[in-house]
Amino acid sequence: MTEMNPEINININDIEYLLDMRIYTVFWRGIRVGTIEKVKKTKYTPEELIGKWECGYTANDFHDTQELAAIKCVRKYLKYHPDRIDGPKNDDLLEAEKYKSFIEHLKRLRVGDYGSELNVVKEDFKKWCIGNNIRDEKFQNKVIEDYMFFILGFNSWPLTQENQSYNQYIRNVGLNFLKHLILIGVSIRTFRQHSDNLSAIAHDILEKMKSEEVDASTFKETFLHDIKKSSENPPDYNYIDKEGHDKRYRSTCKKLISFIESE
Repeated sequence: MTEMNPEINININDIEYLLDMRIYTVFWRGIRVGTIEKVKKTKYTPEELIGKWECGYTANDFHDTQELAAIKCVRKYLKYHPDRIDGPKNDDLLEAEKYKSFIEHLKRLRVGDYGSELNVVKEDFKKWCIGNNIRDEKFQNKVIEDYMFFILGFNSWPLTQENQSYNQYIRNVGLNFLKHLILIGVSIRTFRQHSDNLSAIAHDILEKMKSEEVDASTFKETFLHDIKKSSENPPDYNYIDKEGHDKRYRSTCKKLISFIESE
């Protein structure tokens, strides 16, 4: 790995933040570089960490101010992306704007407003739940939230002309898989775990293939192949318990493969 020059100057004026819940997404020169979060007081929080800023999700990397945590976030990003030291490349800015749009979708999602088109999708899914005897309102609301989150994730990812049809295929299979999980009676915790992993699987596959065109007649075989490849090397999101995360990720891959092959 190429090491970043530790003396590189990070201008705080090049940094902007996007707040969602308690998480601040950090953008540097328009590039989305990571997240920071102010540590809140809970019964599990060490006293000395309250009020500190953590750089990265469960990263155990704490700083005294928001600015210092953001600068560290940028440095971490540039360590792994040294070709961005001089600024954004390729689709960096487009992806950043898509992400900002996605966060706005999430904010509306939390109050149950998905926009006119997606509100129809939401109501159709709710009717599907009722029609399949999923009548517990609490469970219904939670699976609807995850179902819509999966759709919003797809809507936020940058697409090329070449992979739009394959993206749509993966989206449709994914939504059918989520319905399948509900019908076989998984718990909301298990459903949420598989839903999160499903989004990560789809994003990992589409991110790697970018502008590669896939023939429609091979969508199923290609998707099965791509899932198996992703299972062999799960994406690394800097989890502390990477071994546990990878095990759960592979479990979703295995169930998804079984579901597709049975169709």
